[in-house]
Amino acid sequence: MLVPPAWVTGQPPDTSRTRAPTCLGLIKWEQMVFLGSPEYGVNFAPMDFVKFAEACGATGVRIADPARCPDQMKRALAASGPVIVECVVDPHEPPMPARIKKDQVKKLAAALRAGTPNRNRIALQMVKDILDESSFEASPGRIVPDRLGQALSGSARRLRDRADDQDQA
Repeated sequence: MLVPPAWVTGQPPDTSRTRAPTCLGLIKWEQMVFLGSPEYGVNFAPMDFVKFAEACGATGVRIADPARCPDQMKRALAASGPVIVECVVDPHEPPMPARIKKDQVKKLAAALRAGTPNRNRIALQMVKDILDESSFEASPGRIVPDRLGQALSGSARRLRDRADDQDQA
């Protein structure tokens, strides 16, 4: 039996920045995008879900590197008993749908203005995502020339990383 993945977040799969999950990421984003509220009550003390699973006699799998994900999921699915899969993701990466409604954009902006923690980091991540996607043929952001999009994306990444470093200090 496979228990659904732990819908928790940590840091991006950059091993120098990886830390234990401390946020219910999907709930955080639902509060901002659907309610227009800053995140509230979504953080918890770090927990090692792999050790928790093992303490309960189950199998625990932590996925922090996307390149290893297929093999780790095969291992989880092949297990003979219960499994907890912990996926380490960037808590500032929005799980936005392919089509975003105007109301969702308004509520997200309201939540950021109302004091969402790390709002500058979140905004920079969203700008970087748009610029990264500008190189995709089907992207609405395709109007940004490739070289300009790549340069701006690199700048946004550096600003985002600097914001991360300030948050950790």
